[in-house]
Amino acid sequence: MSVISLLADYDSEILLDTDPGWRQFIADHKVYLKLISPIHQPTAELMGQVGQDLTWYLRYLGINRPIAWIIGYINDIDSDMDFNQSMQLYIPDLTQLEILYQSYITTKQTTS
Repeated sequence: MSVISLLADYDSEILLDTDPGWRQFIADHKVYLKLISPIHQPTAELMGQVGQDLTWYLRYLGINRPIAWIIGYINDIDSDMDFNQSMQLYIPDLTQLEILYQSYITTKQTTS
């Protein structure tokens, strides 16, 4: 693993689902996230390679693990059993999620 990818993972640790307020903020912005996210359509060949595992699919796309929960949530994927090739997958850009997180922090500070 390169230093750059380690730093990218470290920077995105803030996006983990360890903060209940952040989880609720994502829930409140689910429709917005779908609107701004490009749609990915998994192919049968790729699904065979990743074994219908969302985390492996995201890793194949170069998406780091800390935002996998957000992708699963906005796509109504509760487990790997819900992830299949017939679905269209909304995958938000990391930059957009970081902007949304900053909005969450600002909102949290003004309401505290």
